[in-house]
Amino acid sequence: MIIYNKTWLNNLYLHQDIDHLHKAKVITTEELKAIKTSHPVGFYSPNLFIRIGLFLLTVVISFFSAGLFGLMTGFGESSIAFFMVFFGIANYVVLEIMVHQKHHFRSGVDDALLWLSGGFILAGLFIFLEKLIGYNSDSIVFSIIYLLAFIIGMGLTIRFADFLMAGVTVLALLAFCYYSWLRFPWGLATASFFFMLVAAALYILAANFLKKEKFIHYTNCLLIVEIIALVVFYAAGNFFVVSSLAIGSNYEVSTTQDLHVPFGWFFWTWTIIIPFAYLVGGLQMKNTVLLRVGLLLVAATAFTIRSFYAIMPIESILTLSGSALLLGSYAIIKYLKTPKYGFTYDDLDEEHLLVKLNVESLVIAETFKAQPIQPDTHSGFGGGDFGGGGAGEKF
Repeated sequence: MIIYNKTWLNNLYLHQDIDHLHKAKVITTEELKAIKTSHPVGFYSPNLFIRIGLFLLTVVISFFSAGLFGLMTGFGESSIAFFMVFFGIANYVVLEIMVHQKHHFRSGVDDALLWLSGGFILAGLFIFLEKLIGYNSDSIVFSIIYLLAFIIGMGLTIRFADFLMAGVTVLALLAFCYYSWLRFPWGLATASFFFMLVAAALYILAANFLKKEKFIHYTNCLLIVEIIALVVFYAAGNFFVVSSLAIGSNYEVSTTQDLHVPFGWFFWTWTIIIPFAYLVGGLQMKNTVLLRVGLLLVAATAFTIRSFYAIMPIESILTLSGSALLLGSYAIIKYLKTPKYGFTYDDLDEEHLLVKLNVESLVIAETFKAQPIQPDTHSGFGGGDFGGGGAGEKF
């Protein structure tokens, strides 16, 4: 499973949330410091510029080390595949050490080693398969290499929860499905419907995982999967994409105007309706991913229509589409200044975090800890049957 210390990860998320609360003046600076002190994070995570520098430095060191090692051991062209796999494994071992012992977390070093290890191993396997099988337009080697990329990427994603690696892993899976499906005689004719099903399955799977607490450390990875699935679901039925694939398989047709696409009415309907379906679904479910993807795909729909019907220049189409989106957004913002039907433009992030984290209890527990009362062994009063609280015969 995930390599990082889960307690530190939870504390890191807590630090990010209470930083938002501190900026919103929900908690004081003293309370912020007290919470962070009692919930420490031991990761090494430098700022963005240092992270980029360490990433580039690690890449340079890795390539120079590979070159030097190759010169010293005399690896030739015949053994290049073995060498690359070996060096990929070596990078992965170093990655495990840097994370386990040095506690690197998104430091640039672990980012670079993550991609270098996967890249070297995959490149070595590709060279080996190319020599073993050979490849051409009908070769199975592409399907195999994309399947291997998916397997390697999945392992690295589960281990390191990197959202970019998750995105590449999903793309590799989709590429594997594409090349494998096209090997069937009826593959191209049914590819659009097949990818609709694949994308829908990916989205449902990611959405269900997001609801489970045990996958909280993979939230960003699952969001990337959702975004890719939504885009692929739309693209699978987009008329421009479908016609472009048909042209690629029919060398006698050179333009989309000369091409007859079966069920064209269905793909045109799909192209126009799906972005607005995303917007409506996003509003109903209060899902920002659906809303933002839907807005982007409205522009894609405008581009698709302009590609087939030259009503006006593409610049004018995009300008009008953008203006309509801006005006619509402005109107919705003004309308939602007063909350309506569970929607508002005001930032309610602070309230959401208070509900999620129960910050009031945390602040009270960490900053107003009650000190234990020490019993007073010498009361200063004496006598009486009630410990000095009242006089008796011994007063």
